[in-house]
Amino acid sequence: DPDNEFHLDPITGDPGEDRNQWFMFPFDEPIATRSGDLKNTIDYNRTGRTVAERDAINFHATFAITDNLDITYILGSSDLEFGFPGMDADSSPILASAADPYLSATANRPFIEAFIEPVFKRKIDTHELRLSFESGKFSGILGAYQFDEDLDDNLVIFDNASVGANFTSNPAWENVVGMTFEQFMEFTVGVPPSTCEFATTCFLLEDGLYFMANETPDGEFVNQTSSRSYSSQAVFAQGRYEFSDKVAAVLGVRFTDDEKTTNSFSEKVTINDLFGITGGAAILPVTLVEFSPAAETYQSDKVTGTATLEYTTDAGYLLYGRIATGYRSGGVTAGLPEPFSRYDDEELTSYELGFKARIGDRAKILTTAFAYDFRNYQQIITVLDYSSAQDRPVDRMVIANIPNVDVMGIEIEGSFAATDALTLSGFVALQQSELGAIVTTESRDPNSTFRTVDYIDSVGNPQTAILAEAFDFKGNDLPNAPDLKYSVMADYAFDGLNGEFVLSGSYSYVGERFARISNAPITKLDDYGRFDASLTYVPSDANWQISLFAENLTDEIGIQELENDSYADGFTANATLTEPLYYGVTFQWNMGRTN
Repeated sequence: DPDNEFHLDPITGDPGEDRNQWFMFPFDEPIATRSGDLKNTIDYNRTGRTVAERDAINFHATFAITDNLDITYILGSSDLEFGFPGMDADSSPILASAADPYLSATANRPFIEAFIEPVFKRKIDTHELRLSFESGKFSGILGAYQFDEDLDDNLVIFDNASVGANFTSNPAWENVVGMTFEQFMEFTVGVPPSTCEFATTCFLLEDGLYFMANETPDGEFVNQTSSRSYSSQAVFAQGRYEFSDKVAAVLGVRFTDDEKTTNSFSEKVTINDLFGITGGAAILPVTLVEFSPAAETYQSDKVTGTATLEYTTDAGYLLYGRIATGYRSGGVTAGLPEPFSRYDDEELTSYELGFKARIGDRAKILTTAFAYDFRNYQQIITVLDYSSAQDRPVDRMVIANIPNVDVMGIEIEGSFAATDALTLSGFVALQQSELGAIVTTESRDPNSTFRTVDYIDSVGNPQTAILAEAFDFKGNDLPNAPDLKYSVMADYAFDGLNGEFVLSGSYSYVGERFARISNAPITKLDDYGRFDASLTYVPSDANWQISLFAENLTDEIGIQELENDSYADGFTANATLTEPLYYGVTFQWNMGRTN
């Protein structure tokens, strides 16, 4: 339907030019209730494929130096490469018309026919050396830890419906203006060519921003490469001392030193009028290149600790209280100007009270009440940027720090042996979260309102920019933080066929939550639950066992995670769904051991 091919511009009410590939949704409803079946997705004209390769090594060795002194070394190494070649990138089944490959078959207008070729590489190496000892009432550990991670990402987007991405610029420039793009820039505009490592001839627009003739007539529209490296070293110590049979204390301390380094490089074919030469009209395509010539590094270190006091009653019940601190290192975001390119360390103070008991011979219970106090909570938000690098105010997406975020709740888990054959167990978690003061916009909400911002442009003329309205989201829920989660399970064991059968059934539930800090209705995720069951047979005189299992018996599909897109992408949404009904058989064999 051509009327539904293009959403309206929320500011002007005009149809979008090359956006909004999805069909229109009723935006007053959350995404989880727009369709009777969440498994119904857009019929993409490209399916793509997933490619993954991983090599991993895990090594753990312990040597007893004395009867009460051990030394342990743990090595971990993982090398992962994965990608999604040929995957649809326009969230649409729309194809080109037969007469013109740059116009859609449905509305005969410019559109997007894009696919991606992303490759992601992750290399992680960890080393831990730990000395553990025990002497009478005192036990403890001393250790050192090393973590190194290298991440290399390359995202290439091809658009078969982009005119600029599908032919070489210079012949077109010569046909239209009688000279190549390089000649035009050097002699007409007076911009001399620069030397850069990614092209033989390019032109400096500003520090780290270049442009050159488009030489990729293969449909390549965007090519982004980024590399990041994380390095963390830590030394730690923890000790436990028993004052008596009833009272014990645990103290721990950790010093961590973190370093993060990042750089980026990107190319994008553009037909924008970069210099106002044609009064704002589009000119022939060039490739705009943003390059970070020098890696940006963020370094931080922190001392964190934990203190726990334990008390055991005459009945054997354990009561404990704990205070602990933690932190997550800040970092840099390549490509953003100051002061938006850096974000600070996130710090956490946690408080915990617990109760653990064995009641009689058949029941166990563990209850924990907790409160988390975050300072400088790291969150992706949108801020107003009106710096010298911009000709106009813009809303810029950054990683920022929210001063205070609070989370509190209670968790209860337990088990009960109803009979010698039947065991019941369960878990329930109740929690509340609350954001501190944070003023930002919500570009993912189709019902957003807009504000005007007056400014003076680079040539001294007064202008007005129309930007999304900013709101204070203080008091909202944290993303993906349901107020309620629980699960219940039953295991029934019985003898038969010279062995034991175990019949298990479980139900798990995740409550409503929001995908974004705005808590806008479009970001609301419905609750969902699932039933699982299995039947396991273990023969008494063999070294194998077999299980029949079925997961998600009711085939209920829920949304685990949701990423909403903005108007520029047609308010589409990408979701991670729960697995559908899945059943099968597993066989386990234990070498050299009899059940």
